[in-house]
Amino acid sequence: MKKILILALGVASVSAMSQTFSGGAGFAIPDNNGTGAGSTISVGNIGYITSLNSVSFTVTTAHTWVGDLIVQFKNLTTGTSVHLMSRLGSTTATGVGSAGVLQTGTFSFVDGGGAAQPLTGAMAAGTYNRKTHAFGAGAGNSGVGVPQFNANTYAAFAGQNLGGNYELRAWDNASGDIGTIGSWEFNVSSAVPEPATMAALGLGVAALLRRRKK
Repeated sequence: MKKILILALGVASVSAMSQTFSGGAGFAIPDNNGTGAGSTISVGNIGYITSLNSVSFTVTTAHTWVGDLIVQFKNLTTGTSVHLMSRLGSTTATGVGSAGVLQTGTFSFVDGGGAAQPLTGAMAAGTYNRKTHAFGAGAGNSGVGVPQFNANTYAAFAGQNLGGNYELRAWDNASGDIGTIGSWEFNVSSAVPEPATMAALGLGVAALLRRRKK
């Protein structure tokens, strides 16, 4: 019986691919609001994530105080989240952070490579290292409802089912600012068994069941 199932698994193959999921709706970032605002992208694909490569969003109205901002990417299905930006320039849980402007354009966040996020001055569109933070893991964030900074990296998403709902959410931690995110997307490398693999597994299981009936 085991030989039949092992044979089915032995011919298994996996198809790996890089995919970008886009269409995240834009939203205005509410000023001094602990709930923040966000939008979701629903993914129906089967398979699993081998790596989360990048998360990107566009800014259509510049945010006037980047040090107030926390931007988070979250898999709502599993609860796994990671911060893309976290109150740049603040050295304490209640610090004011950088007074620089988050300019208009497209911002992409990666775990390896990319520019360091500026802790002072304006932040122009570009590709940035997500792991740039002004204060370390475990430090708090001022603002009711604002999530604590977590030390997760993109590796936290590896091995999770690809299908599900993903959210980009932004919080502004102080009053007197405006800013609008126009759209967002994320890119993953994922893997899914080839159709031949699924068929082989099905045949193996069917044969196993027949043997058991005998």
